[in-house]
Amino acid sequence: MRWVMNYVGGGGGTGPTMNGVQNYGVGESTLWDTRAFIPSWALPKDGQIVNRADWPELWAHAQMQSPIDDAVWLANPAQRGKYSAGDGSTTFRLPDMNGVQSGSIPGLFGRGDQGGSLPAGNVYESAAPEIAGTLNFRQVRAPAGELANNLVGSGGSFTVNTGATGQYGPISLNSTLATSLQLISFKASDSSLVYGRSANQVWPNSFVGVWIVRASGGFTAANTLWSVINEDAEAPGAGVVTRGGDVRSSYKIAGVEVARGSLYATHSTFSSGFRNVSAVIEAWSTDASTSWSFNHAGYITANIPGGNFNLQADPGVTGGMFANGDRFVGLGLRDQNTANADAVGKTWMMALNGVSGLQFIARNRAQSNVGQLVINMPYSNGTLALQGTSGLAYKHDVTDADLTEAVNRIDALRMVNFIYNDDEQERVRFGVIAEEAEKVAPQYIKHNSEEIADIMDEDGNKIGAETRDRPSVDNNPIVMDLLGYVKHLKAEIEMLKTALKG
Repeated sequence: MRWVMNYVGGGGGTGPTMNGVQNYGVGESTLWDTRAFIPSWALPKDGQIVNRADWPELWAHAQMQSPIDDAVWLANPAQRGKYSAGDGSTTFRLPDMNGVQSGSIPGLFGRGDQGGSLPAGNVYESAAPEIAGTLNFRQVRAPAGELANNLVGSGGSFTVNTGATGQYGPISLNSTLATSLQLISFKASDSSLVYGRSANQVWPNSFVGVWIVRASGGFTAANTLWSVINEDAEAPGAGVVTRGGDVRSSYKIAGVEVARGSLYATHSTFSSGFRNVSAVIEAWSTDASTSWSFNHAGYITANIPGGNFNLQADPGVTGGMFANGDRFVGLGLRDQNTANADAVGKTWMMALNGVSGLQFIARNRAQSNVGQLVINMPYSNGTLALQGTSGLAYKHDVTDADLTEAVNRIDALRMVNFIYNDDEQERVRFGVIAEEAEKVAPQYIKHNSEEIADIMDEDGNKIGAETRDRPSVDNNPIVMDLLGYVKHLKAEIEMLKTALKG
């Protein structure tokens, strides 16, 4: 694992930080706190035999360490810091860093190899330099044959305190056993309590753990958190886009990066203070790159050069794209070319709002509903057909119509001249008023719902629209009445012709 170093640069930044699962490389050892919980990706270094099939990654690592024969490992405790080849075919043995196996040296500390002068994997017993010293005595014989010893010098671990009378003080040749020098003792613990704390080992201040080794490259994700965090001491200005830390996967060929995928967060604020936060997935290669962003308002943006969006299923597999919602669901297409940006049709939306049914809406590039074009699809049972039908098989209760009814309906219509409110050219048109025509014949008029304003939630998400009624003329029943009017007039003409001939 490449450790993350924190750099604090200028400009108010406090640098990146990383925390979470520490994914050590396979074969790397660490001193773990307790045997009560050893991760599933690790094994204790207890000198135990394990199966190669169970731990293939660790066995691959062990082979790079030149494992020794298991017989050599067992016979020589000094070799137990190494891997062994186990039974030679299906197993291998771990080093015994914890001193568990019989005959292993306990309480091991790690040390450097002194630049290769010490064999890696060797285990050494406790050792300390020899403690040595000398005492120099002078012997004095009395006339009667008595002997007395006087300490006249020392060296090494022994020291002499001369006292008030000096090192070579006078002695009586008639010394008694009670006053003559007979015994000198040496005890290191008298000078420091460090000595004597252990009967057979030498160690510094220490704590106890258990040596483990990463035995597989995976890790258990339950109850873990992986964070890659960037931080600024102060909020950047409006419109400034900042990025969080990257989670990145990279592929190289001969040391050159050729493919990369990354995940990161972006943040910016509008002048109103509203935040725009997105999670971005980015794919990069030496040939091309693109990114997908998922913002906190639920919008997905494909930042793909050329604007292409492809959804493809493998042969035999169903592919599709669905947008689900209980208030407003829409799919939009926008022309980003700034030319003629105010023209209706620069943005097309297909919307389903649960009230008006399916709508096709044309707006300008800013998506303003001023001057928009709305095409409403039916919101009732039936079949939508571009070409209608008049076949007998599709009708029932067929009777001859009273043509005078068609004449009366047409005669009741008030024909007017008018100008549409949104017609900038102020063109005078000829027609009828829908509200008046509907009183004459309700079938003449269709009612359509037109959006006039978006309804937004507190987070700025569109959840619906304010609408108004936009009545329109259904040409088909009017044409049928006109046809009836023509037939009625033709019948009257024929009657008049007959009368004139008579």
